[in-house]
Amino acid sequence: MKTKLRTALSALLVIVLTIFVAAQNLARVEGKCTDDAGKPIAGATVELLNTDTGQKTNLKTDKSGGFLSVGVTTGSYKISLIQNGQVLFFFNNVTIHLLPENAPNVIDFNLAKEQAGQGTGHMTAEQQKQMGEAQKRNAEAAKERAEIGSLNKMLTDAAAAEQAGMPLLLTTQVSSLAILELTEFLQVKLAPCVPMHGVMVELFGMGVLLQGDSGI
Repeated sequence: MKTKLRTALSALLVIVLTIFVAAQNLARVEGKCTDDAGKPIAGATVELLNTDTGQKTNLKTDKSGGFLSVGVTTGSYKISLIQNGQVLFFFNNVTIHLLPENAPNVIDFNLAKEQAGQGTGHMTAEQQKQMGEAQKRNAEAAKERAEIGSLNKMLTDAAAAEQAGMPLLLTTQVSSLAILELTEFLQVKLAPCVPMHGVMVELFGMGVLLQGDSGI
């Protein structure tokens, strides 16, 4: 009974941790859609196509033309405004980021400006600055997590080797370079060395070592 309970609790913990990790990559997206007369576009579909994974997310605009989602996976997107099966406008190469303090990625469809060629994009200058800072922090955090993960693996391997009574060499060098240096060390330091006098000659196509005192 206790074993089954521990198994169930372990499975629940894994599920909770998986959901928590996944939530760390979910960003907030919101925006407003207006037609060429500046009126809200209600009941339209905003399609978010993740160009990295092919995953689609569809959002409906409300009476004010607004849309919102708090569970969009970070990545590169093609974002389209669709009404009655017709694509009214779309943005390519839109990057959805995790912004500080859960700030939204603002994506406005202003058809009056877009049709006049005056669209300025999907983010303000301040939001683009925040996006860049968040991206830098995320990269630094990912690097730190990778280093911690590598260190934890080395410590786990060392503990397992110690428990098994097996010698273990840990190094941060590339494996091929470490093996080369270790081989040279073993050859020079540990290989038996016997001084002798001799001459290597070729006899009928075979190498022969003649040993003896000097002068033979």
